[in-house]
Parts: sequence; C-alpha cells; structure tokens
Amino acid sequence: MAAFLRGLRSRAYGTVAAVASTTTFAVFTMWHGDSLVPDSKTPHFLARHIGNCDGPNDSTISKPSDILTEHLSFLRSEDDSPIRRSVVELLGRMQLEIRDRVNALEDKHTPDGDEPVHVNIDIDDRRSQGKRGIAMTIQEGKVIEKGGFNITVMSKKLSPGMARQMSANHSALRKTLEDATSKEKDGTEPEDFHMWVCGLSLILHPRHPLAATVHLNYRYFEVLQGGKVVAWWFGGGNDLTPIYFDADDAIKFHRTLKDVCDKHGEELYPQFKTWADEYFYHKARKEARGVGGIFFDDLSSGSKADLFEFVKDCIEAFPRAYFPLLESKLEQPYSDAMREWQGLRHGRYVEFNLIYDRGTKFGFHVPGVNIESVLVSLPINCRWEYKNVPKPFSAEAELLQVLTGPPQDWAAMRTSDEAKQSARRQ
Repeated sequence: MAAFLRGLRSRAYGTVAAVASTTTFAVFTMWHGDSLVPDSKTPHFLARHIGNCDGPNDSTISKPSDILTEHLSFLRSEDDSPIRRSVVELLGRMQLEIRDRVNALEDKHTPDGDEPVHVNIDIDDRRSQGKRGIAMTIQEGKVIEKGGFNITVMSKKLSPGMARQMSANHSALRKTLEDATSKEKDGTEPEDFHMWVCGLSLILHPRHPLAATVHLNYRYFEVLQGGKVVAWWFGGGNDLTPIYFDADDAIKFHRTLKDVCDKHGEELYPQFKTWADEYFYHKARKEARGVGGIFFDDLSSGSKADLFEFVKDCIEAFPRAYFPLLESKLEQPYSDAMREWQGLRHGRYVEFNLIYDRGTKFGFHVPGVNIESVLVSLPINCRWEYKNVPKPFSAEAELLQVLTGPPQDWAAMRTSDEAKQSARRQ
C-alpha cells in the first residue's frame, strides 16, 4: 500500500469515483403502478417488504442466518469470483446490521402506543440487464428523520470513452486500451470492455439537532476485457457532519477511524483524512461540510486480499464509530430554535451535494436512473435565510468557527473526560 500512497495526493478524484459512488445511491428500481415488482427469483424476505407483494409470514424467516443467506443469494451471481463473493457478503451483512441497529433505536425511542417507523426496503431486480440492488430507507422516524443505506451490484458494458477516463490511475488498463487501439488500426476488432461494481452507500440525518449527520461509502470496482480483469480497485470513506459542534464526538469518531487505519499502516490515516478534508469542502461558503473523516479511491497497489481486509475493517468500524455518539444525544432536550438551526445546516448539506458532490451530479445524467435514490442523501428539514449570522459566542457561532477554520488533528486531541483526569493528576 505504500507504493500507492506515494502518488496519492497528486491524483484527481474523477469519473471513476463518480461512477462508483453513484451506482450505490442511484439504485435502479423497477416500477409497476405504485409498487415495486420483483421477478420470480426475488427472495421472499424481500418480497414481503415491497408494495403489495405477498410473502411468507414471519415464522418462515425468523432466523437471522436465513435472512442473511437469502439477502446474499439475491445479490450474488453464480459465476462470481472469490473476491466478488467476499465483497458482496461484507456489504450485504453490514447493510442488514445497520438496518437492525436503526430499527432497534426506533423501537426504543418511540413512545408507548405509537407505531415505530422502521426501515423500508426497495428492490431493483433486473438481472437480465446486469443490475440488482437493495435500497433500505427510512424517513420521519423518532430517531432518524431521513436516511438510506443502499447496496448495488452492477455489471455492464463500458464504452471506450469511459474506459479511457477510468484508465488515468490504472497503468494496466491504459496498456490494454493501447493494445486495443493498435488492433483497431490493424483492422482487428478488439474485445469489448465491461465493468463490475458492488458498493454500499449510507446517509443518516437524525431528528435530534445535537446528533450529527453521518455519511459512508465503500465499493469495489473491476474493469474486464474478454472476461479477464484488466483493472480493479477499492474506494470509500466515512465522514461526520455535526449540527452543533461537540469536540468529544469529533475526537472519538476520528480515533476509531485512525485505529483502523493504523492497523494496516500508520501512513494511511493522515493521507485519507487529508483527502476527506479537501473533498468535503464547500468552496462558495468557504467552510467544511463537517469535521471530516477518511476518504480514498483507486486502492489497487499491493495484495487484493490485504486491501479487502482494510476495507472490511473500515466498514465494520462504522457501528462503533457512530452509534454511541448518536445514542448519547437522544435523551437531551432541544428547542425549536435549535431545530431551525438544524434546518439551516441541512441547507448547507443540500448545497454541497447538489453543487459539488460528483456522484450526485453524475446520477442526474444516468439514463433510467431512479432519481429518488440519487437524492435519498438529502434531508427533509431544510431552511435558507438571507445572511443568517449567529450571535457571537453562541453554540451556533462555535460550529461556524470550527468549519471555517483550518482542519484539526482530532484524533490527537484529548476528550473532556481525559482533560479533567489530567487536571486532577496535576
């Protein structure tokens, strides 16, 4: 991985990442009237969540292992390679785990007598076109006001132009394209290029204004010619966007990510944190989207198995990086004024995603895309006010001071409890 890092900072985050990011949030769903229609192979545990489709009663799918088995059998193909099967299993398992955590929080924090809002499931089942996906979404929950965590597996033909754009950071793919061009000049028809991608994207906007929004995206990408893999890479990241600044949250979140990165190389976290700081920046407002996290793309130097283990550790760290922070806020009181500030900050999030996020912009131009899935990252509660300026020394002003200041080394800082313990020892 060290060889990859030497050239990391000079690489542009381009069309490759945009395609990969979009294919996860832009789940292509098939509609029939007001309900989704699965084909005959759609798993029963999924079919019972779709529109008015009939499925078995709960007693036939009560075992979690059965649910995971059916979940993965839908997403996999019989001819998947070991690495593809590993990626699908990892992302599919994490999607179900996140769903269970979100549903459990909604159950816990819904008042007695009220019906809890649970995660809804939408299915994209177009295997004949090389597309399948599972979009899990929730809105108007007591804990999560709007959220989605969507997984997509897609295999499709690549145009030569798109393959050339993807080759910028992949020498093997460039060499293959050069050979194909030579064959064309000699009058020989080169074999077609295809891509295979599997990714999971997540966005959670909590209702409580003291709880931060969180975003996650992890993916694996292959480019093939004549059935042979000529390029592959991993990409992804995880970042935190607070509405009200809590230094302890930023420190704990970054420490978790740093611990994961350090396990695979102490040079990784500084590089990937810097990449996140640079990417998640609202240039027009001159402020960061949040307190950052990690971000990377085109991970392909070194052992594929080692890189998979790194991505696996990153995504498996998400529940312990985020959910304790979320749960710590849910019993705290808040005011209508705080909800209004939340709406203003959500407005900033919308601005960033529509203006700067390459995956979202790419999604608008994908033929047949389900625009609802492209825009699932946008919050419900949004406000725009002309020249809103927080009162000096207010909690709102503190957030802006952090976001407009230079990036901080959060993982190296002490939490408030650690600072108190240090003071007592002195």
